[in-house]
Amino acid sequence: MSPTPTLVDRSDGSPVSWKARKACHRSPKVTEAQKCARVAKEPRRKEVLARALRIKTVENSPVNEQQYRVLRMVYDEITKYPKDNWIAIVAVVIHRSFAQVKHWFSNERQKNKSGETIDWHNELGEKIRVRPMAIELCEQWSDEFFEHVVMVYNFKSFKLLHWVE
Repeated sequence: MSPTPTLVDRSDGSPVSWKARKACHRSPKVTEAQKCARVAKEPRRKEVLARALRIKTVENSPVNEQQYRVLRMVYDEITKYPKDNWIAIVAVVIHRSFAQVKHWFSNERQKNKSGETIDWHNELGEKIRVRPMAIELCEQWSDEFFEHVVMVYNFKSFKLLHWVE
C-alpha cells in the first residue's frame, strides 16, 4: 500500500497529512459527470475565446458608455475575478479585445480594493469568485447563464442610451 501523500508545513518543515488540512483549503472532489461536462463545454469555450482573440481594437481607445456599463455591472454585481472564458464572453458581447477586457478588470481591482467575494463552485466543479448578490440571484452560474446575463444587460444599456421612447 502506498504511503499517504504529505504536505510540508511552512513553519517548521515537518510533514502534514493531506487529511489534516482544513476543509476550506481542500479542493472538492471532481466527479466523473463534472469531468465529462467540462470536456463537453471545452469546444464552445475555445470558440468564444477564438472569437474574442480575433477582435481588433485600438489599444489605448477608451471604452464607450455602453461598454463601460456592461463592464461595471459584471465587476460590481457578478465578479471582480472573472475566469478567462467569462472575459472572452464579455469581450465578444461588447466588441473589445480579450486583452483590453482582461486589463480593465485587473486595473479596476487595483483601483477598488473593496467589495466582498465568495469562493463558489459551479456545476463543473470549477472554483469561481462571485459577489454575494450574484449568489442570491442564482446559485448555478454557468457559462451560458453568464452569457445571457451579459447579453441582456448589454441590450438594456443600448436601449437606454440610443433609443428615445
